[in-house]
Amino acid sequence: MPILLTNFWTIFFFSLFLFRNYNGGIIGTHSDERLYKRYFDRIVFNQQAAVWLGEVSRLWKDNYHKRFVEDLSNAIYIPSPLMLRNYSNAILRLDYESIASSDPVWERYVAPWFGLWHSIPYIRSSYYGVVKVHYKTNMLFIVPSFAHNLFGKPEGRIATGADFLVDNHRVLNELTIVAAPQNENCDQTCSTKSKTLACDANALFLINTCEQLQSHFPCQLCDTSIGSDQPAYVSDPNHSTFGHCLIHSHDPEGCKGHHESTSRLCPCH
Repeated sequence: MPILLTNFWTIFFFSLFLFRNYNGGIIGTHSDERLYKRYFDRIVFNQQAAVWLGEVSRLWKDNYHKRFVEDLSNAIYIPSPLMLRNYSNAILRLDYESIASSDPVWERYVAPWFGLWHSIPYIRSSYYGVVKVHYKTNMLFIVPSFAHNLFGKPEGRIATGADFLVDNHRVLNELTIVAAPQNENCDQTCSTKSKTLACDANALFLINTCEQLQSHFPCQLCDTSIGSDQPAYVSDPNHSTFGHCLIHSHDPEGCKGHHESTSRLCPCH
């Protein structure tokens, strides 16, 4: 028996259902076949009849803003997307240089890296330009520099579009990565390795990962830390953290640093 749409609200909500259902297809209000294949083809519809959203008062604007700012202020700041691999089950913040929401940095560099929607004004998880997403087991805030007036500017280096280029892997392949002797800086280590090599301070962030340290040192575990000698391995057997690999928690501080108890990992070029 056909459904008779005689009530205004019945017609109204049924129309919304039709339009939203249609928008979930290959062609919709803001989507065509090309965009569908790029973003939605691998996503399955929720199979649960109903999803419990919890106490929704947290979504009221004042409550949401307060919680958003609190989470952002407590997030661990990382200066490069390559450092994401060093964390799990953490709240992280990654800032990038961008002068406005219309700036192509998001579309050209940041969004493709994460596989996110290419336009900031229309991405649903954007809040004053800040995009909040789950990345593997982490909660990640991706913050453009034009939002610093609202949410503050972190200390240390701000990522640029170049940090999100796949070419970073090419740069890594061109480096000669050397484990330094204990208490030696990277300028010394690279020049000792070869007279044609020099430490590339701009490439330090590329090797500031647990993966890179583990491939050159017998790391017992990886810790985040701060020091001009990092990334490094605690090579002094008399030190309390002997065997630990140290990842700089912000931006590595150059080639000249060294420490009496550690051996640096050096990017020579």
